[in-house]
Amino acid sequence: MRKPALLLLCLVFCCCKSRQPNVAPRTDGKGGGSAAADGGMVRLSGKILGNDNPPSLFPVRIDGKFGFIDKKGKLVIKADFGGASRFSQGLAAVQLIKGGRVGYIDETGTLVIPTQFDLADPFSEGYASVMKARKWGYIDRTGQIVIPITFAAAEMFTGGVAAVAQIQSTSMTIFFYINRNGEPLLDKQYQFDTAYPFGEGLAPVRSLGQYFRYIDQSGKTVIQPKAKETPYMSAGVFEEGLAPVNLHASEGMRWGYLGKDGKLAIRAHFVNALSFSEGLAAVQMLDGKWGYINPKGSMIITPKFDGALPFYNGMAEVQIGSTIGYIDPTGKFVWGPK
Repeated sequence: MRKPALLLLCLVFCCCKSRQPNVAPRTDGKGGGSAAADGGMVRLSGKILGNDNPPSLFPVRIDGKFGFIDKKGKLVIKADFGGASRFSQGLAAVQLIKGGRVGYIDETGTLVIPTQFDLADPFSEGYASVMKARKWGYIDRTGQIVIPITFAAAEMFTGGVAAVAQIQSTSMTIFFYINRNGEPLLDKQYQFDTAYPFGEGLAPVRSLGQYFRYIDQSGKTVIQPKAKETPYMSAGVFEEGLAPVNLHASEGMRWGYLGKDGKLAIRAHFVNALSFSEGLAAVQMLDGKWGYINPKGSMIITPKFDGALPFYNGMAEVQIGSTIGYIDPTGKFVWGPK
């Protein structure tokens, strides 16, 4: 899997999230991703799905500590945390001290779910995946375990289902989908060596020895490459009618965008590409710089960043050199380098 270079402000995004096919810059899978008890940094994968309460606060690092700013760049929650990730559905995963356990705060900065997890992801559809002793399960917004912590990996819930993984006796990791009760969504023949969240009713999956394709929640293949010579080597989640896919182009392996009709809507000429969010998508050019395009493929924000994340509630996290900042949809900095 390809991983862009941007190191974000927060904590390490863990194993299952780092599988994301078009990973947006974080330090290793979707302020962004999950909080880790080792006090590392966070990476964020593509579009944050299932977020029905857009964040109004955004994590920043000040003098080695983490706090939260609002959309105007004003510090709202003091930088008192050892690590912090983005808000989702009113909660954000934090560490009280670097290298400590992970819990959740509300938008007043009050710890509402005690620090107890090794890793903890943002909430989606009322559930968040958490890790203890290298196993994953799900909690609700009260901190109660709603799906037992037994999985080798666990993705976010979207459309009422989530991709999870178990390690078989052969040491092979098998991915499948569960519902909100923790029950398998499909029969056993619908098991994959890679499975990502659903977006707009479709999910990119790969079976052993095959290329990526898109299935619906019945397990039916809805989109697959039109020609054997242009397989999808990797594939991202559908958002706003488009999904990033990685395939062979005249210049080599490149990312483009697929429409729901299975046709390439934006030609494959990007080195990396993330899902659309709020009408824009972060793309990486051949010189390594990131910018933002619209759904027609036109460059809206000039590629000048060393890393870039999707827009959420009018803000996107970007990197220039070793400096992290936030921009608005015009490309103007709200926080960070001017």
